[in-house]
Amino acid sequence: LFEYLEHLPPQTLKSIYALPAPRGPTVAAAVVRSSALTDIARQCALRLVACGGSFKVESIVEGWIHRHGRRDAFVALRRLECMGILQPLGLATRFGEDEVLAPEFKAALTAYLATASSSPWPIITQDHIDEFSMDGGDLETYTQSSWDSVLHFLVGSDETDRGSGYGIEEPPEAMVQFLMRIGLMQVDPDFKGNDKSRAPLVITSKGYEFMLRDTNAQVWQFVLQYLNSMAHHEQKDFIRMEALSFLICLGSCRVGEGYQSSVLGSKSARALMRDFSRFGLLFVCRVAGKNSFYPTRAAVNLVASSEKAGRQASDLMGQTLAAPVPSRSHLAVVVQTNFQVVAYTKSKLHISTLGLFCDVSSFRRLPNVIFFHITRDSIRSAFRLGVTADQILRFLHVHAHPMLRSGDRPMVPSNVVDQILLWDRERHRVVMDEVCVHQCRDAAEFTAVSQYASDVDALAW
Repeated sequence: LFEYLEHLPPQTLKSIYALPAPRGPTVAAAVVRSSALTDIARQCALRLVACGGSFKVESIVEGWIHRHGRRDAFVALRRLECMGILQPLGLATRFGEDEVLAPEFKAALTAYLATASSSPWPIITQDHIDEFSMDGGDLETYTQSSWDSVLHFLVGSDETDRGSGYGIEEPPEAMVQFLMRIGLMQVDPDFKGNDKSRAPLVITSKGYEFMLRDTNAQVWQFVLQYLNSMAHHEQKDFIRMEALSFLICLGSCRVGEGYQSSVLGSKSARALMRDFSRFGLLFVCRVAGKNSFYPTRAAVNLVASSEKAGRQASDLMGQTLAAPVPSRSHLAVVVQTNFQVVAYTKSKLHISTLGLFCDVSSFRRLPNVIFFHITRDSIRSAFRLGVTADQILRFLHVHAHPMLRSGDRPMVPSNVVDQILLWDRERHRVVMDEVCVHQCRDAAEFTAVSQYASDVDALAW
């Protein structure tokens, strides 16, 4: 999310900082905490907020930064300019120039620091929670079921066993159209019927790539495409600012806390609430007769660091695997040095996903464990679908069993990693070019044809 913010014009960022509380202040605080700023940039921003006024560039670099870190200081000042925090622009490396905080950012961060609550909105009271509550486990199940409905639809899988309240439904028509618009699905090109409206939808190579991403990356891709889909809207800039500030506010919430939709203020924000609920970012319900929403872990992790999000996912996976009744919503994979893949799951969706790069003929299963083998042919089949070696390895790392995350051992054996990379490089060792072979009658003709082919850059060999 913050990488997306970095590519926005500084003036747009200032407009977001200027949004009324809690939007602007929450965004300003989130930017300061994010990896978009270096440690030096973060310190400079906080000092400038506390001190106020303008400072010469050399005063900041020489007075606040140790001499060994002055090269990093210029990088930090440029980062502050890039994020719309310092103004004027383009002067961060010039001695003698005055630098001052953007008034929008200063007002926003000052307001945030003066706020007693860490939550952007008032939390639903305890009396309402007694009537209706959602804990982290309920929200995790809701998010996973929302995404699984999309992923099952992508691969054409049907989950017949719907026990334990884990129901898989087809995604709404709006979501299906969205999948087609972003290129994850297409009308079957091999359909022979006359009525094209009855043609089935099939997954594309981009869809296979999407399947191997972790949930957080899938969520962000949907959000990014959602933002891009507003490019032709007459109020696209306003909607983008609303959406980005709303997402960052959601990232400042705690999983399990609920908020009434009336705190969002505008109709556009409530429309975003409904749209984001389709992506599994929010659970929308009625509490005490009023529309309310609960942010899910997927929404919170859009703002959280990747390390923190991965640690939370690992802890939650460990709790799930330790439960007496295994959950369908998680996948824990152990890759062995003999290329056998042991996956703890009961979901047909996970089986279909592993089948993208594993040998399906080697499939065996126990009640909550499945076994596959990785072979050269299975990996090459995945390559033909558009899946890359890096995506396969990242999938195995993301879904590695929690027991593999402790200690110094690699989560995927090094011989398996090296072999998958070698199979990938096999495709690039030989480049096939279509050529014409010309039989020359004598040496003179050979020389003439060779010279002509060289002149027009058509000589292969």
